[in-house]
Amino acid sequence: MNSIRAVFAALLVASLLPAPAAAAPCTTPDPSGQVVAQVIRSINTLRLQAGLVQLRPSAALARAAQDHACDLAAQGRISHVGSNGSRLADRLARTGQGFGSARENVAQGPPGHDVVASWMGSRGHRANLLAGDLREIGLGAALGANGHVFWVMTATGP
Repeated sequence: MNSIRAVFAALLVASLLPAPAAAAPCTTPDPSGQVVAQVIRSINTLRLQAGLVQLRPSAALARAAQDHACDLAAQGRISHVGSNGSRLADRLARTGQGFGSARENVAQGPPGHDVVASWMGSRGHRANLLAGDLREIGLGAALGANGHVFWVMTATGP
């Protein structure tokens, strides 16, 4: 009898608590996907110029990158760590896709800013773009409340 009372008490308390806030909707600055495709083409052009293979777009990597871009936009800051503490390996594990190597670039800038040029101007980001062991890429972009675009590039190799 006491356990039944405890269950009813727990249900009563739960019904009085406010519902958890729904996640803010993510706004993409590129609903058609044309800008993302152009950024991937720019990355592949640089890779070809460096004598490297082009990266194949991956839907699973694009989802992981887009989810992280939306998270960053909601936070209003760039980071390789998600608001839930996730790191690149965690986000890739959720895709169910195996990988041997992985790289991630993040950036924030006003709409129309050249994210590839920005990444190429940074030694670490450039190394990620031109890593010879990569084969697939996913790219995400989300519009933050500050009006800036939050970019995430995720790339993997065997």
